[in-house]
Amino acid sequence: MNKTNVINIIKEKLQNLFNFYSTKKYSEVINRGLPLLKKNPELNILSNLISLSYHNLGEHDKAILLLEEALQVNSKDFSVLNNLGLVHTSLENYEEAEYYLERSLKLKKEYVSGSVNMANLKLKLNNGQEAINILEKILVNNTDNYEINFTLGNAYQQIGNFDKAKSCFNKCLDLDKTKTIADKSLSLITKYTEDNKHFVHMKEKINLKKTFDMESLSHLNFAIGKAYEDMNKYREAFYHLDRANKIKNTLINYNFQNEKKLFENIKKLFLNFNHENITNNTENKIFVVGMTRSGTSLIEQILSSHNKIYGAGELNFIQNIVTKYFMKNELDFQNLNINNYSEDVFFKSKNYYNNNLKKFKINKELVVDKAPLNFKWIGLIFKIFPGCKIISCLRDPMDVCWSNYKNWFAAKKLNFTYNLENLGNYYNSYKDLMIFWKNIFKDNIFDIYYEDLISDPDNKIKELIKFCNVEWDDNCLNFHKNKKIVATASLAQVRKPIYKSSIKQWENYKNDLDALKKIITQSLKKH
Repeated sequence: MNKTNVINIIKEKLQNLFNFYSTKKYSEVINRGLPLLKKNPELNILSNLISLSYHNLGEHDKAILLLEEALQVNSKDFSVLNNLGLVHTSLENYEEAEYYLERSLKLKKEYVSGSVNMANLKLKLNNGQEAINILEKILVNNTDNYEINFTLGNAYQQIGNFDKAKSCFNKCLDLDKTKTIADKSLSLITKYTEDNKHFVHMKEKINLKKTFDMESLSHLNFAIGKAYEDMNKYREAFYHLDRANKIKNTLINYNFQNEKKLFENIKKLFLNFNHENITNNTENKIFVVGMTRSGTSLIEQILSSHNKIYGAGELNFIQNIVTKYFMKNELDFQNLNINNYSEDVFFKSKNYYNNNLKKFKINKELVVDKAPLNFKWIGLIFKIFPGCKIISCLRDPMDVCWSNYKNWFAAKKLNFTYNLENLGNYYNSYKDLMIFWKNIFKDNIFDIYYEDLISDPDNKIKELIKFCNVEWDDNCLNFHKNKKIVATASLAQVRKPIYKSSIKQWENYKNDLDALKKIITQSLKKH
């Protein structure tokens, strides 16, 4: 076979792999791509494709290994460096991420993908204006680039500049109407009426469903459902929100039984926990935990308005520590007794957390980590950071579950939210575990109820600040003026003063939520 024929065969195989990748058949890319890469190790384009497939499947270590091997073939391949930065960003290895992205952009200054990834890194580090500056600069010569406009819209959205965010998302919709993630993003910062142009366009688009893949169809239904809710058309809203969730649920692989086993193992791990010294040390950490949509973003916004408190957002550091030092896999621990672990592992855990925190360039005394699902690891948090403050956000179970169901989440760890039965069972497991923690740690965990905060904000915020052991700051009552980055589904709500319309909102859908209510009610009777 001559050289030309060989090249053509390789090109054909690469095209097939790109097709698999574009349709999210990542395992197919890996299985077919690895043998081809073995024969052609110099094909960094193939290394990139396979590594990104690993990355999308959550196998980040394999992605990094493959990219590092590709870098040995060509140390100046800006695309490989860029992808290393991308993977390290997702792992919250911020120092490594910045190192690789800077190298990539030095080699290719007008590099769209590299610039976008650097901007996303800056957003992760709460540097919203830096992210915007990077994107605005690259946008000058790439005005019709979808990725730049969408990321810029996201950046403006997170810092609370909703007018500019809307302009960016509308530009995205002009560029590509099939990418409905822009519809969903725009819906979060829009108050809809019947004659709203975007609402009209979305209704037109939904009738062209054959144009969209299933993920895009789910996004569009979430957006339309939100619009109908704004108009108090609850039957229509539920139809679209329920449809959005059911579509999304077909695209994920979630098994509540695995989650249930994990919760049970956590309790076994800490059953005989020696917690006598948890208040003997002073720590500068405040952990805000609870169910997602329970008010954690609001609490962080209030706290970070204080002149001595820095809001770091939702950090995955604790979860990373768990998988790095304590768990063999998602279900089993090395040892079902926390007292059997050496002090060295807790020392390493603390160093890991603090070293990753350094990239935030914090100039305040206290730091808030508001990853809601850290409620699973309260015992471990106290072990690593004795004397830290833990704030537990509580909300009416039906309201919190409904608020989860009507929102789309990027994080795979929230896949339980797309099915009402899974959602109800997860809530019950959460509630059971929190009772377990409260029995151990008692008043060292500060409970704050969303409904109490809404009805009596002045007093509840003062109680919150007192628990954090800092002097009062009037700025905490004006939290909605806080310009810090907010990257959660609450990004629009926390920019507003306290309002009561979110209380008992689930009752607008009570006929459709009977099964959920039954699951939760049965659990409440047990406690």
